[in-house]
Amino acid sequence: MNIVSLYDSPFSSFVTHDRSAAIISGNKIYAYEEAKLSTVKEDGYAISAERSILAGFKELNISPDDIDFWVFPKVKNFKEQLKTLNSYFKNIFGTNKFEKYCNLKNYNKKFIFFDHHELHMALAGFTSPFKKCLTESM
Repeated sequence: MNIVSLYDSPFSSFVTHDRSAAIISGNKIYAYEEAKLSTVKEDGYAISAERSILAGFKELNISPDDIDFWVFPKVKNFKEQLKTLNSYFKNIFGTNKFEKYCNLKNYNKKFIFFDHHELHMALAGFTSPFKKCLTESM
């Protein structure tokens, strides 16, 4: 299974810090901050962590077509986010193969959206040495 996680959302209306991408491919994990590749801290020119994603694809020898799930942070206007996903994939990766998933009926077959704090809790839980754990975020 191949999963890509992007922070911050490519649909945010403001410039954020520490944009990054993580890719899980089989038993391999790739993660990188966009600023490390662009050499510009808080790079406002990037739509998302596209350099990081492309570098991860190259390192893991996979393509956007190989990704089973794309994980994004939730934004306030979820319907608008779905509408712009197809444009995002066309502009960044040159593919419209995800068009059939960019609607309220089918999005959950390819895209997963999490609250920001849920992502922090997931990272804490999945990287802990425990088989079972409880996480909390305020």
